[in-house]
Parts: sequence; C-alpha cells; structure tokens
Amino acid sequence: VTAAGLGAIDHPMLGAMVPLPGGRGAVFSGRVSLAAQPWLRDHAVFDRLLLPATAFAELLLVAGAEVHCGTLEELTLEAPLVVGEDDEIAISVVVGDDDGDGRREVEVYSRRTAARPDGEPETFAWARHASGVVSDEVSSSSAAPQALASEAWPPPGAEPVDVASMYDRLADAGLGYGPAFQGAVAAWRRGDETFCEIALGDDATGDAARFAVHPALLDAAFHAMVDG
Repeated sequence: VTAAGLGAIDHPMLGAMVPLPGGRGAVFSGRVSLAAQPWLRDHAVFDRLLLPATAFAELLLVAGAEVHCGTLEELTLEAPLVVGEDDEIAISVVVGDDDGDGRREVEVYSRRTAARPDGEPETFAWARHASGVVSDEVSSSSAAPQALASEAWPPPGAEPVDVASMYDRLADAGLGYGPAFQGAVAAWRRGDETFCEIALGDDATGDAARFAVHPALLDAAFHAMVDG
C-alpha cells in the first residue's frame, strides 16, 4: 500500500491509513469477511452473524493509538454490522482533528460488496456503525488490575457462577457464542461485582498478538454479567 501513498498498518482488520493534510486527523481502511476473520462465525445474535461491539472498540483503540490518542473515552454503537457468508466488507475508520484538549472524534463506516444472482459483484453505499472519542489521557481505570491483584483469588465472599451451563442459557436468549467466543473459564459474583477468568479459544489465537485486545477475548469478559 505504500506504493499508492498509503501508510501500512499490521492489524488483522485494518491495513492502511492516510494522514489528512494539516494534521486534521486520519482515515484508516481495512476489510472484514468470514474468510479473513473466521472467528466471526462464532458470534451470532438471533442467528445472524454480527461484528461484535468489542470489534468496534478495537478499531477505535488501534486508530487512536496511531494518532497518539490511545485511550477510548466514548463508544456509541449506532447500527449493527451483519456479516454474510460471501460478503466482502470494506471498513473505514475516520479520526478527526484534535479538539485542543487531546481528544479526537472517531467514526466507523462499512461498505458491503456481495455477489448478485448473475455472479457480478454489487457494492452498497457507506453506512455508519459507530462513533466515539479517543484521547491522549491515561485512563484512571488502569489502577484497577493492581488493586484486584492485592486480593485473594477467588475474592473472599464471592459466589461461583455455573460457567458450564452459562453458554446454553445465553443461546436460549438468542446469543449464539461458538468456541472462539466461549472464553469465560470461571466466574464469581459478590454483590454487584462480577469476577471472571477468561481465555481466548484455540480457534482465535493465530493472530491474537496483532490486536490491541482480541474482540473475542474482550467480549468474553462480559458474558457472566449478561448471563446474570
């Protein structure tokens, strides 16, 4: 992509970027498909394969980090992104100008290409799926892992959650998580708090190091709360 004047990015979902003139932001591009991201087959909502919300968070984190704004402050999901069996989906992440306080607005768009009955490709209009704000500030939540590490594990007074049957219950609610997304190994609850041990499924480990946080792993952190 550098031969076309683009900057290259080593990421499973994004491959190129174009800095806008005058430091006004940047545009990132990539592609999503079941062939390129086979782990998406394991994320279904009411039998439709959707790009998980955690993937949008990943896109904003990666784009923000490239412009020195590595903290995701806000994320608003506006429309689901359905991934069809033969779809080739172009992704565009638009990062705006610095607002003067180290914050930038970010938008995520997609444009789907699908095969028509006659075999010719059909390209659809761009659709906006998410927006948010990234910043150059260090999140105050970064102290949470250190605070938790000082506690015994599992935390005293926490009651175990039946993880073995949790994914069956989630499936009954319309949330179909396949092996790549069944990352909750163990979980406990203590009042309003939920504690989890999560691990990435074998089907998604191949390119995990190229993500900021693999979407399937981050998604698994929410499963015990959703089940509750």
